[in-house]
Amino acid sequence: MATCTRCKKNMDIKMFTKPNGKVLKRCERCRAASRAAGKAYYQTHKEERNAYNQAYKEKKKACLKAYYKDYNQAHKEKRNAYSKAYSKTPAGIKTGRIGRWKVHGIIFTDVEAFYDRYLAATHCEHCSANFKDSQDRHADHDHSITDGPNIRGILCRSCNLRDVLKDCPVKE
Repeated sequence: MATCTRCKKNMDIKMFTKPNGKVLKRCERCRAASRAAGKAYYQTHKEERNAYNQAYKEKKKACLKAYYKDYNQAHKEKRNAYSKAYSKTPAGIKTGRIGRWKVHGIIFTDVEAFYDRYLAATHCEHCSANFKDSQDRHADHDHSITDGPNIRGILCRSCNLRDVLKDCPVKE
């Protein structure tokens, strides 16, 4: 015999035992009544719960937004210093250059090989003039090709501006 903690009735122990053998403190009838009351409460308070959940989502979103704003403000200098330092390393220079090529629409089959060729170039492939500095060296590409490699050559600034290789085939 066992006593239910809810209805305070003494009943057979089988009324308190689950199929897996676990003994509970409430009888089967009280557990069923509790489940029914829970379902009824769930149904009658649906709108209230949804409003609470919506308010919680908005509050959480506002808190996260404020947190990230504060975090970004606090770490902005550190990020900028790191970015500035990285952009001066060989890896940073390479990443920046390749990123700018991609933005300008240059497409390659082998990025590493072209980058090495670009760095090794000392003179214009059209007029053979030596490059004055790294700002004078340009990767010429065919703007009409957008689905495959479109590099025509490595030119000096003046040859690139005059578009001297516009009738030449694409090479990489």
